[in-house]
Amino acid sequence: MGRPPPSVQALAGLLLGFLAADVGVAGLVPVAIALAASLLLAPARRLRAPALAAALGLVSAARWDATPRTDDLEAVLPDAPVRAVLEGVVRDADPPAPDATTFVLDATAWTTRAGRAAGRAGVRVRVEGPPDAMPAIHPGDRVVVVGRLDRLAAATNPGTYDARAAAARRGIHARLAVPDPRAVERVRPSDGPLAAVSRVRHAAARALDRAFSPADAGLLRSLLLGDRGALADHDRERFRLAGAAHVLAISGAHVALLAAGLLWLLRRRRVGPRLAAAVVLASIAVLVPLTGSAAPVVRSAAGFALFLLGRIAGREPSGGAILATVAVLFLVLDPSASEDPGFRMSFAAAGGLVLLARRLRSALVPPHPVHLPGMPHRPRAPVRSALAAGAAAWLGSTPIAVHDLGQAGVVAVPVGVIVVPLSMVAILCGAAAAAAAPHRIATIDSGT
Repeated sequence: MGRPPPSVQALAGLLLGFLAADVGVAGLVPVAIALAASLLLAPARRLRAPALAAALGLVSAARWDATPRTDDLEAVLPDAPVRAVLEGVVRDADPPAPDATTFVLDATAWTTRAGRAAGRAGVRVRVEGPPDAMPAIHPGDRVVVVGRLDRLAAATNPGTYDARAAAARRGIHARLAVPDPRAVERVRPSDGPLAAVSRVRHAAARALDRAFSPADAGLLRSLLLGDRGALADHDRERFRLAGAAHVLAISGAHVALLAAGLLWLLRRRRVGPRLAAAVVLASIAVLVPLTGSAAPVVRSAAGFALFLLGRIAGREPSGGAILATVAVLFLVLDPSASEDPGFRMSFAAAGGLVLLARRLRSALVPPHPVHLPGMPHRPRAPVRSALAAGAAAWLGSTPIAVHDLGQAGVVAVPVGVIVVPLSMVAILCGAAAAAAAPHRIATIDSGT
């Protein structure tokens, strides 16, 4: 009797890992022995795939069954807003908008009318007013802030996107509204690497604000820095109605375009494939923190990192293997990510690209009827190729979008063919203008 296929072996290993996690410590021993034997003993190499899958299932089940991190502040927070003084460390801080500043605070102590208490809590803070009236806030800063504390608003329409659940997955369970910037005190500034990256992002945002009108600066801040705090409401609505709202967020498409552009440029300069892969990998590592480390960017960067590491090692991994590896990795680190509509849509769109893009391109771009020397067997056809890629991603992600968000962008494919290249041109021109022009320049509203 022959060996079962690798997929069957991996599935059996996953099931073994889940069962071992249910048994407890007694189930951990055989899985650990099998894993060590498969990795160290040559005769046991055939057990490597199921043993690794069993270890993966064990870790996944243990992470899923782990006691969720409790929020001490949420447990005692009243239903009505209450005045509170929060002390803690800034976890994340977007560049300030002209009229408000937002950041996420990991609170370690708070004072309300019930008295002072200590614990751990994630709070989203919004400070109204011009940012010049308060100290610059960066990740790692220890601050004291006074405002009105409240629970996050619950979803009012069952079955649609739940912003409170999404915030809870990030460990944020409350919000603090600060009406006066003078109510924010920076007790100790941070000098860590995250603070340094944040200062670069803030400087870039200020340069865009000086070089462009408020509406254009808000649009470019969204495209360049992943910061939508200064984006005008009418721009949000225009892109949403056009089926191109995804363009306003830094996503995997931006990482893909950066990687493809750099690889093309380095290939034209006759740089070796391994050196080119290393250069692109370093560029992606810089891009992720500069764009705010948004979840889609991190997921896409992880996939491209695997692809580029394969290039450096002299291998050419398949898209399906990379997609499955990244999905499994993120689910092991955070099993609750499967409940995130953005997570599901990202991998559904990537799955559509892997499974359908080549087939759709073959249908849209037939080979030349007559093959002449020096002519490629199949024309490049960049517009039709872009249509095939957009249609593949749309077909993969639309069922998830309809189920989770109740939306289906029926014109997203043709609009994306036009808007995505133009957005990249806008990103390059905006970055160059912000770097070269220290003073604000007049711009004409193009009505985008």
